[in-house]
Amino acid sequence: MARYHVTSPSNTQIAEIALEGEKLFHGNPSGVDPYCVSFERPIVYVREPRSAQPLPMQDLKKSGLVFLLRDSGGEHSTRTQLQMAMSKETLIRELAVEARKVLEAVDRDAKQIAPSMHRIQSKLSDLGASSPAIEANIAELYSLGAQGAKITGSGRGGFVIAVFDSVDFAKLPSSVLSRAFSWRPA
Repeated sequence: MARYHVTSPSNTQIAEIALEGEKLFHGNPSGVDPYCVSFERPIVYVREPRSAQPLPMQDLKKSGLVFLLRDSGGEHSTRTQLQMAMSKETLIRELAVEARKVLEAVDRDAKQIAPSMHRIQSKLSDLGASSPAIEANIAELYSLGAQGAKITGSGRGGFVIAVFDSVDFAKLPSSVLSRAFSWRPA
């Protein structure tokens, strides 16, 4: 919609306009969703001060990793989750440290993304962002060979993202693949 309402907009302008709309629904969203959609590629997003840059892809392309995204099936409220999370500042700071580790892994050793995802999910669970449906999804993906998995989105619902090596990904049953999207860095 933002592209429709602005003549010759930049990706940043589109993202900022879309973020204003997202605020109506979610209260105080991070902004990562409109920025990812606007740039139409993997990005490194920083909320404050707001910035978005292309994700370094060289090591990811060589890694053989495949990312799987699927709906957790849970209902959620981003506004409620954000209000609850903001009261737990220590966990928020710990999550920021883990996020920096993921960025370092993307740039240097993509295989280290999986352990960071596991640690992040543990902290998100401590934050109250997980649910039995999410944990069941994650447990199933680990049983199928995922190296790392975590919730992505608003919490207590949203999506689960998992990372597989290409060999284990190739073994996934069609029943899992039919309910998910996959991405192989290329």
